[in-house]
Amino acid sequence: MGFERFGLDSKVVEILHSMDITTPTLIQQSLIPVLKQNANAIVSAKTGSGKTLAFVLPILDNISSNEILKKSKIKIYL
Repeated sequence: MGFERFGLDSKVVEILHSMDITTPTLIQQSLIPVLKQNANAIVSAKTGSGKTLAFVLPILDNISSNEILKKSKIKIYL
């Protein structure tokens, strides 16, 4: 299963697909759902495991779906 299962904004998933990132790593599968619930997390894993993307995707998802930002003069281009 791909990143769609996390309920990420379609723009975020589309960008991932355009970069040929289609399958979440084990750390991403574990961490993204936790962070989407606004929980805190401390993670230790090897370099290259996908930790950074696991932390960044929920942030991008939050920004891209934030109604206040959509109505503001600030433009976010994802």
